[in-house]
Amino acid sequence: MRICRLVVFLLLCVAVLNMATPGAAAEDWKPIDPTQLRLQTPLVEKDADAEAIFWEVHVQDEFDGYTFNTVLRHYIRIKILTERGRDSESTVDLPFLGKNQIADISGRTIRPDESVVPLKKDAVFERTLVRAGGLKVKAKSFALPAVEPGAIIEYRWQENRHHESAHYMRLQFQREIPIQLVKYYIKPMDLSTTSFRMRSMTFHGQTTPFVKEPNGFYSTTMSNVPAFREEPRMPPEEVVKPWMLIYYSENKELSPQQFWKEHGKKEYNNYKSGMKLNDEVRKTATAATGDAATPDQKLERLFDFCRTQIKNISDDASGLTPDDLKKLKENKSPADTLKHKMGSGSDLRLLFAALATAAGLEARMALSSDRADFFFDPSFADGYFLRLPNVAVRLNNEWRFFDPAQTYLPYGMLRWQEEGLDALISDPKEPVFVRTP
Repeated sequence: MRICRLVVFLLLCVAVLNMATPGAAAEDWKPIDPTQLRLQTPLVEKDADAEAIFWEVHVQDEFDGYTFNTVLRHYIRIKILTERGRDSESTVDLPFLGKNQIADISGRTIRPDESVVPLKKDAVFERTLVRAGGLKVKAKSFALPAVEPGAIIEYRWQENRHHESAHYMRLQFQREIPIQLVKYYIKPMDLSTTSFRMRSMTFHGQTTPFVKEPNGFYSTTMSNVPAFREEPRMPPEEVVKPWMLIYYSENKELSPQQFWKEHGKKEYNNYKSGMKLNDEVRKTATAATGDAATPDQKLERLFDFCRTQIKNISDDASGLTPDDLKKLKENKSPADTLKHKMGSGSDLRLLFAALATAAGLEARMALSSDRADFFFDPSFADGYFLRLPNVAVRLNNEWRFFDPAQTYLPYGMLRWQEEGLDALISDPKEPVFVRTP
């Protein structure tokens, strides 16, 4: 439902979308301050081998007549302070995935004597960095010329993210070297004819208030950002690094408590039709529970039924080829899943919840976050981080959590990424947060 609503407001804004892009020809560079060339010691971190003087990024959604694409234009200037800094920063990899692209690369080196050595176009090449699980991680790579301690290097590139918008985009402020100034220029889509507006939330850092810029952009900055360094047993990167989430949401002023109550009701309605009961579902629940004497025994038998009698097409071990998957009919109800004897992970969860309901138990779909990515905080009133579904069933006046879609997960457990977190249990009247075990 969240995606459908996003598509609706994106289509509404097509007619008023400004296609202007930030100017500046490829040959134009910001002037070099002589004090930057004379700089011999880092300003942000003591003993740094290199330090970024600035890193600027323009973020804009563009429409090609068929779909939206997000364009990010990066510009970074780095002061080389030591030979180690020369070795680490003179060679650059700009990674990209899938059909995304890196384009319009330009760069140059300003030597201590103020002579300029440009990056030649033929010095840029494409290579594969990682090949894992059939996924290629490619990069545009190049080595800046004539780099030495005391020099300044700078380069720019354009990142084209196809079939994406800036909705729920994460903007990073930290790199492997310290940065004196990070500046983002963001151009929101003109949604004045809708109830949606772009919003932002900064995590683990302090950004300046947005300032209006030419051509419809708004800028925000963060100063004196230290280098990012991995540490043993470190929490997820997004819990320790400064970053900003930009997103579009309806122009409503709701407290977190009000928002989650409304959100939980909407999610209940989203899942309600997928948990619909009919005679076949009731009959299956009765047969599967058999002579089970307690609610817990009934639930475990229903869980085992979903695992053993329904093929999980979301499982890599299903034996189905991509061509096979394309030919499958969509399950629109638990009855369809029973009829086809196969379904996606989402189909299995909905079937399990429907069978539990048919067996006389109270079942709801619940949403949790992923603590391998981020530690959820309910004070942030948006559903972005609550995207992992599971099934909550009330047993002995206590909510318990299940996920039959995870093939190797024991009955009554969740993946470690969903353990010990606040999960939102959807409900038509009173959604509640319950801590998972």
